[in-house]
Amino acid sequence: MKKDEYLKRLAGELQRRGIKDVQDIVAEYQQHFAFKEAEGVPEEEVVAKLGAPETLAAQFAAEPGRSPGGLKRAGALAGLGILGALSWIAVAATWIGAIGLLFAGLGSLLGGVVLAFGREFFIQLAHIPYMPAASALLFGLALLFLGLFLLLAWRHVWRGCIRFQAMIGGRLKNAIAAARGRTEAVFHSRRPQAAAGSRLRNHLMWGVLAAFLVFALAAMVVSVKNAGGMPFWHIWGWFGYDGPLKGV
Repeated sequence: MKKDEYLKRLAGELQRRGIKDVQDIVAEYQQHFAFKEAEGVPEEEVVAKLGAPETLAAQFAAEPGRSPGGLKRAGALAGLGILGALSWIAVAATWIGAIGLLFAGLGSLLGGVVLAFGREFFIQLAHIPYMPAASALLFGLALLFLGLFLLLAWRHVWRGCIRFQAMIGGRLKNAIAAARGRTEAVFHSRRPQAAAGSRLRNHLMWGVLAAFLVFALAAMVVSVKNAGGMPFWHIWGWFGYDGPLKGV
């Protein structure tokens, strides 16, 4: 059964049983389908987990003492409003972190290209400090691999943000439904088995990180050798130091 047919039958059963707020209830389950679709869950699987529309509608039938009192309900909804605001702040923080990680990866890629392949062209515009060509190439390659690693990590963080947002939205809707005295919509967490493609991406990510560490270490060794000692950044006049090779 597809989503539209399921929701239509659910609305019909709710109306037949004389249950109030039919549109609100159906809207909640529309959101439920939307959250699960964002996680990649097929409509048929969501329908199977929710159960028959008739069974679900029966849960909303009026029961004595089921609905909380008006004052208690208002207090619960107010508390949920505060909790919801804090939860969405946390969601926003995760998205900001993901965006920051994306820009860090792109910046590292650009810096690596400048150092490894375009140092002479960009040296005046970017004010790149002095370093021998071999060190520039190795540091540039290290930055390239670091940028690739950050972008691969960003993909995992981005998907995690989508799942986290869906989870927060589902939990809040469950809590609001309970505070209003209605049956909660069940939001199942989805933990698919790792596919071969996912394992390959993970291996690729850690391989890229290993390459970054190798090139970074090689750049340090070559720089120490070329500078004739440590710390080479002092000798080359980086970070405001007046080293003997500053501006060479």
